[in-house]
Amino acid sequence: MAAYKDLVGQKITKVTSNPGEPKTGQMWYNSSDGKLRGLGVVTAWSSAANLITARERSGNFGAQTAGICCGGLTSVPSGTPSAITTTEEYNGTGWSSGGAMNTARSEHFACGTQTAGLAAGGAAPVTSNSEEYNGTAWSEGNNLGTARSDFAFQFGIQTAAVAAGGYISTASALNEEYDGTSWSEVNNIPTGTFQGGGLGTQTAGLGFGGYTTATVADSFSYDGTNWTASSDLNLARRVRITNFGASADSGYVYGGVTPAGNRQTTGSEWNGSSWTAAPASTSIGKQNSNGGGAASSTAGWAAAGNVAPNNVASTTEEFNQSTNTITAAAWASGGNLNTGRTGLGGAGSQTAALAFGGTVATPATPSNPYKNESEEYNGTSWSEGNNLNQARSSIGGNGTQTAALGYGGLPDGSSTTANSEEYDGTSWSEGNNLTTSSYSRVGGGPQTASLAFSGAILSPGFAVQSFNEYYDGTSWSEQNDLNTARYIAAGCGTQTAALLAGGNDGSNRTTAVEEWNGSSWSEVNDLLVDIQQASMNGTQTAALQSTGNDGSLTSIVLNYDGTSWTTAPSVATARTASAGGGEGSTNTAGIIFGGHVSPAPSGYQQTEEFTGETIAANITDFTTS
Repeated sequence: MAAYKDLVGQKITKVTSNPGEPKTGQMWYNSSDGKLRGLGVVTAWSSAANLITARERSGNFGAQTAGICCGGLTSVPSGTPSAITTTEEYNGTGWSSGGAMNTARSEHFACGTQTAGLAAGGAAPVTSNSEEYNGTAWSEGNNLGTARSDFAFQFGIQTAAVAAGGYISTASALNEEYDGTSWSEVNNIPTGTFQGGGLGTQTAGLGFGGYTTATVADSFSYDGTNWTASSDLNLARRVRITNFGASADSGYVYGGVTPAGNRQTTGSEWNGSSWTAAPASTSIGKQNSNGGGAASSTAGWAAAGNVAPNNVASTTEEFNQSTNTITAAAWASGGNLNTGRTGLGGAGSQTAALAFGGTVATPATPSNPYKNESEEYNGTSWSEGNNLNQARSSIGGNGTQTAALGYGGLPDGSSTTANSEEYDGTSWSEGNNLTTSSYSRVGGGPQTASLAFSGAILSPGFAVQSFNEYYDGTSWSEQNDLNTARYIAAGCGTQTAALLAGGNDGSNRTTAVEEWNGSSWSEVNDLLVDIQQASMNGTQTAALQSTGNDGSLTSIVLNYDGTSWTTAPSVATARTASAGGGEGSTNTAGIIFGGHVSPAPSGYQQTEEFTGETIAANITDFTTS
């Protein structure tokens, strides 16, 4: 038997504390607690950022860090399912918009990579149309020989794909291969089947599950010519099950429904010869979902689908098998505000935030619902502080908990104010006024070097503005204006590097985004969704925009990396006109509080905190027996 040193190149060392960055295969004896330790493999699913558009029966393919979700069914306001052309790209962190398909479809064949994808067939109505994706746009290719949907076994790459089975008017046994140019009919699968799954390549594939005249556990291997019966799934399942694997020698299948029609969270693992129960479960039972194709058997993903009772989903989950413990980025509940309100100002960080002003305007409130309350947050709970000198809503806020700035706003329902106040960690004091009385301004920077931009006026009539002003700790001064006038927008940053996103141009919500470089504003990549009344944490190159109104209250969160927008994990409660952190807040340690929620048109007390993804070595105890 080989010695441990011969296998890994070093002895088992004696240490008093665990190594900071242990290597795969490394073992050590921790003399402080008398434990033999090393890295253990963790197999787990974790939540990830939602899709921009909820859907089911989409075509999903690609790697965990470079995936595609295309087409599918989404519900329109009437509740009638509608096939879509929408494509989204996943970078391992969030989703962004891709090129639209030429043909709207669902229940279609899809395979390949993010820069070389293939989609064919599908329904609504049934089609033989075939398209290729180059990482930017879809282009028409030669069609399938036979139109069909709900393929049974699908695997391969853009230049060597297999599309077997499917549904025409009944379960089909037809098998076609794609060579990068044309589809051709080859040997049929043994039994007409649809809604199954597949792994592998055109010359070494595996098809499994699905529906014939009942939900089946059948598996068949494919050598590029013939199909051969293989070991059955340990659990029969169908309905666009999620599957992924690097080859026909290893892989996983999750979700779908069993013969009894129950949505599954459990999975099955394939080791090249047999199926066994998978070691991890998804958090949500879904059908009509799909996974990341044949990219890897240790790093998969699943997105979209149909969840109980019968709703399309935007949820994404990642599967990882590694020696690291991955804690997904997520929002968590914080302490409630003492006074729930909407349209409030915010400053500070996740562990030292400040909330001030706002309104609780509802038909049932007293005649003066505008608030001057100020509260401090310590990362756990809110405590009352000294009040603003002027009660108001739609107030702008910058700075930190001990050096904050509040400006502008609505002191009543018919007028605006130019009033500016400074907070020193204890009390508010009057500062010099804005150059123009206005409300719904946003900005960034510390109390002594702040920037305030966008907004609206009410006199001599309502008008959105392209305002941009500096505050030097004493006075406000006008700077070069925005390119697009707007109000109820989101913003963050500093006097030399600010970001403005979304809002309303006076007539419509806008997706326009601008960056400030200290002297001028420039148009940059638009938001993924037109949103107004959102809150923002972070900086110009690392921002997190949360919630707002995109036609209704939304829980969507978007991340900006200085160039592009992607989705991020959603908040628990949809809301609008909440406040976020100021100086010191980040896109990996963000905070939102207050806001308007449905159905009650009143201020909300809940606080939510965002923590970015963390990865840590999975140190495990071992025994010598």
